[in-house]
Amino acid sequence: GDQAIYKTDINGNMVWENNLHIHGFRGRSVEETNDGYLFCGSAYIGSGNFDIWVEKRDLSGNLAWHQSYGSNNSYPYNAEYGFSIKKTFDNGFIIAGFGTDYTSSLFSSIFLVRIDSAGNTLWTKTHEQDKWTFYQFENDMSVIETADSGFAIIAGIKDSVQSYLEEQSI
Repeated sequence: GDQAIYKTDINGNMVWENNLHIHGFRGRSVEETNDGYLFCGSAYIGSGNFDIWVEKRDLSGNLAWHQSYGSNNSYPYNAEYGFSIKKTFDNGFIIAGFGTDYTSSLFSSIFLVRIDSAGNTLWTKTHEQDKWTFYQFENDMSVIETADSGFAIIAGIKDSVQSYLEEQSI
């Protein structure tokens, strides 16, 4: 379903509320910018595919721009999920998530996207993980820029697919 975004004052009182621009958004992270906010997550783009979705909102909650990031592969069942977005030293942003190609295997990759302040892609990187499957990701991940302008990432991984199945009572 749709997700709403909110801004409160220092006392937690509602300043504004808005709906995100795309149906099927799964919100995960928000980051303040010089002139608003970036909301990051994943959105269903059809044919079994998800892409990382970012919306830029101004200080009043109005949509400034939105952008999807992913493999753009039209083959069914490719997915990139955005979990964390952080501002970088040059006022751009780094997005961390994971991607899965369901057509070849269930193994997942750490998926990084570096964007500028306007949402333009500077680079994307995937780091293949031949031992992690889609079902082992804990649906949480965080990224920060390090002092040497690299990035540190933490990703929650279950011990096995069996632990996923047990949690789902399968």
